[in-house]
Parts: sequence; C-alpha cells; structure tokens
Amino acid sequence: MRLVALVLVLAAPVFAQEAPSPPPLEEAPAPTDAPFVPSYQQPGFVYATPAPAVDRGGRVRWGTSFNLGWHLPYHAFGLGLEVHLGWQFSRVFSLYGTLGGHLGLGLGVDTGGNQTRVDARLIFHGITAAIAEVMLGDRFYLGAGPALAFGLFGMAGLSASRDEGTVTAVGAYGVKPGVDLRLGLGFGRGRAPGFRRGGFNIGIDALLLFHPNTVFTRVHGDGQGGTVEVRENGTMVTVTPMLTLGYEAR
Repeated sequence: MRLVALVLVLAAPVFAQEAPSPPPLEEAPAPTDAPFVPSYQQPGFVYATPAPAVDRGGRVRWGTSFNLGWHLPYHAFGLGLEVHLGWQFSRVFSLYGTLGGHLGLGLGVDTGGNQTRVDARLIFHGITAAIAEVMLGDRFYLGAGPALAFGLFGMAGLSASRDEGTVTAVGAYGVKPGVDLRLGLGFGRGRAPGFRRGGFNIGIDALLLFHPNTVFTRVHGDGQGGTVEVRENGTMVTVTPMLTLGYEAR
C-alpha cells in the first residue's frame, strides 16, 4: 500500500500540468479579385434580336386629287376634282372608290383655204370608280378599275364658205360606263407602329368612257338646196388623259 501511495504522490505533478494548446490555424489566403466580364462578352452569349415589324395593312386609306387633262377626240381642256376612300389590305395592295367631277371646255377656229370653221365643246361628268391598286417599292403605284360617269357631252360646229355651209352637232347624255387607268409616284414612307404612308402624289390618269346614247346631227346647205342627217343611239368613245396632283394616306 505504501508503494502505491508513493507512486500516486510522484505522478500527481505530472497530471497537474496544463494540457498543451492546439497549434494555431493557418489563415486562408485572401481570394484574388477576378476582372469583371460583361454578359455580352461571356462565352455562349447570344444577342436577342427583336423581329422586325411588318406592315400587315388593315387600315383605312383616303386621299384627294386635282386633275388637269385633255379630252379626245373632240379637243377640250379639262379640270377635275375627286376624293378617294378605301381599305389598305397590305403594304402593297389596296381597294378604294373615287367620287368626283370633270369639266371640259373647248373652242376651235380654223380659217384655212376658202372655208372658215368654228366649233365649241362642253363636257361635264360626275364620275365614280372602283380602283384596285398595287404599291411597288413604297413609291410607284399602278391602279385600274371600272368607272361609271353621268352627265353630258356637247359639241357644235359651223363651217362656211362662199358657196356652202355646214352645221354639225354631237350630243351624248346619261349613264356612261368606262375604265379608269392610273399610275404615278407616291411620296411618304410608313413607320411603325402604324405604317401609314401619307404624302404628295403625282401621276397620270387615263379615263376611257363609252357614250351609248350619242346623237350625231349634220345640216348641209348650198346653192342646190340642203340636207339634214340625224343619227341616234350611236356609240362614241372618248379618252381623257389627265395629270393628277394630290395627297394620299395609304
């Protein structure tokens, strides 16, 4: 027992000593700052390009024009005014109606040879038409469609010489079918979101009319007597090329 007690006495200072502290932790190195790279420069980045806006039409189109023309074959200077209203189906194609009037006046004097001739022309028509139009390159347009006119055409002429004289007259009245052809340049470009093209227009309009109720009259007299010739229900064809100036909103 004494031996055990002696061992415990000698070992007590050893156990009483302070336990060694753990070694200090090494500090992790500070991370190196990486350079900033924008997203559009990173690998795999794809630009999201928006789809271009497309003019799909679907809007009202309207316009007006002033016309200067020449009536053929009976020469007369013409003035006209019309309005347009319709529908723009796409960037290229549209349908519209026209409503307007044309006035023509002419006076001719011929003193050639030994005969003198004087004649006068009066033309007045109210005209409507249905036009199908295509617009090419947002600048050049082509249009055509049936037309319907109502009004009168009158021409009277007198020719005389020393020995004879002749009076001629042509008259046409009522409803007159026809064809309206037009082409020209339209200025103004459509931009999103509406795409409406509004601007000055300049063009050529050719109006072909059939006059089914034409009356031709000719009275001729000389030293031997005179003759009267009247032909009714004849058909006359007139062409009126016109320069058109106006504004169109397509």
